Amino acid sequence: MATQEETLPTPRASTPSSPINKNVPIIVESRSIEDDTELIDESGQKNFNTVIPKIVSGENIDRFTYKNSIATVCLPGTIKDKLLAISRSGFDGVEIMMTDLDEIDPLELKDYLAKLSLDLVILQPFRDLEGWEDETIFKQKMQEFEDTLKLMKTLGTDLLLVCSNCSEDASGDIDLMVDQLKKAAELAIQYNIRIAYENLSWSTHIKTISQLVSIVEQVNRPNFGLCLDSFHINIHNSKLIPYHKIFFVQFCDAIDLDLKFDISHYARNYRNFPGQGDYSNLSEEFDILVKSGYQGYISLEVFNRSFREFNGDSQYISDDGLRSLINLQLENSSGNLDVKIEGVQTTATCPSVDESEILHLSNFKNLTLITTNYLNLTSRLKELKFDKFFATNHVIIKQNSTQNEKLFNRVVLKVKNRVEYNRLALFCTTGLKMKRLKKDEMNVVNYFKLPLSDTFGYEPNENSLKITLQLQNAVF
Repeated sequence: MATQEETLPTPRASTPSSPINKNVPIIVESRSIEDDTELIDESGQKNFNTVIPKIVSGENIDRFTYKNSIATVCLPGTIKDKLLAISRSGFDGVEIMMTDLDEIDPLELKDYLAKLSLDLVILQPFRDLEGWEDETIFKQKMQEFEDTLKLMKTLGTDLLLVCSNCSEDASGDIDLMVDQLKKAAELAIQYNIRIAYENLSWSTHIKTISQLVSIVEQVNRPNFGLCLDSFHINIHNSKLIPYHKIFFVQFCDAIDLDLKFDISHYARNYRNFPGQGDYSNLSEEFDILVKSGYQGYISLEVFNRSFREFNGDSQYISDDGLRSLINLQLENSSGNLDVKIEGVQTTATCPSVDESEILHLSNFKNLTLITTNYLNLTSRLKELKFDKFFATNHVIIKQNSTQNEKLFNRVVLKVKNRVEYNRLALFCTTGLKMKRLKKDEMNVVNYFKLPLSDTFGYEPNENSLKITLQLQNAVF
């Protein structure tokens, strides 16, 4: 399903600015902010300042102080269950979905967010706004759009995610789309609201990032910018380059599946948190994001069937979401710290060991991890908030092995469900800094290459720990 590699803009601050240094290229439009259409407020003055964030050089941004956000769609439960879990996990903000407002009154939602000290970062999504040849339909969409802008003022947020049109009836006339999006932006600026325009990989016309950038540049309004989603980046094999008008950034990961269904089904069911999939470029994307001066939230938008159907506490999943974003910042701020596990020892009375000297476990408990990098590992696990996970499961870390106890460098761990699998995969890739060993002999996948048994380690032939996660009774 992948297309030929295309060029993708790198997230920068939300408004045009000069490059951080001469060695960093940047796309610069041949205009100043004053070249936008003159939008006049009630006093007769151009209304720009209230929608233009302040520019700060990327060199001055603390690489570990990005605020973290997550979309409510990532979690199971009621809207209040989700928000409470998000707050307890330690997120700074939240993406609210339009469907959340079917459960809760806008003013009640605003008050509840305030009690939880959560920022409403963005409202999403507004769909099928542009490309209507029938003027009656467009007028209806604009009325819906203005109603949404009024709702946003009630909610107290100034950023709206607008998706590219997915209707089969939408016109591919670029001039028409641009004209209608200009009208939407000009209406939004009267409410001091910004629009983050997102390409959906399966939309009718605006599928790729290069098409998205072209639309944003032609709309040419100060409150109209890009929403970048790492799913839509990777599904089209896109590559980051600097760009100046990014309003919002959403991270996710995904397993490289053999698509036997359309992209939208893939996107709606099989995304993961960063570190739980095959996207090897997320750290690089984040590094370019920081160097480019982006100042918005880093957020998670993960549509995952197993997350939605999870019957446990929503915080179990939201904790892992925050870990995934912390890891992105750790990788960027601390560099490539040496973290490696040589093997494990177990305190189990009768451990299950097969003829190949492989330790088989029914749960991740009562283990001792043996490492030569004790300080690096313990510090990393604490920053990723895995220390409580270790304490609950009676797992300890030692610098050297105990000679009278056998050291195993191959462990097979039976996992009850896909959510538990994803947590342990995240632990392996972020906490232990392992990689998925895709060619390991113990790996098993289903008919579209979703892992049922998956192995993590450092190098395929290296004498160090390998962990194989085996799903029990997996149905998808």
